[in-house]
Amino acid sequence: MSAKLHMSVRSYAYLESGASYCSALTLMLYFLFYCPDVSEFLSGLRAEFEKVDEAA
Repeated sequence: MSAKLHMSVRSYAYLESGASYCSALTLMLYFLFYCPDVSEFLSGLRAEFEKVDEAA
């Protein structure tokens, strides 16, 4: 998967383990080629951000 997202294996391993985040480019590649429902993904992301914002 790292090659498909144009990432090094080490960077992908860090991403997978939660030690780092992906770049905007990697996120866009994921959306374009591998995410089955971008709208659902973004809705879930928004809900998580709202939870964090409410807790602050």
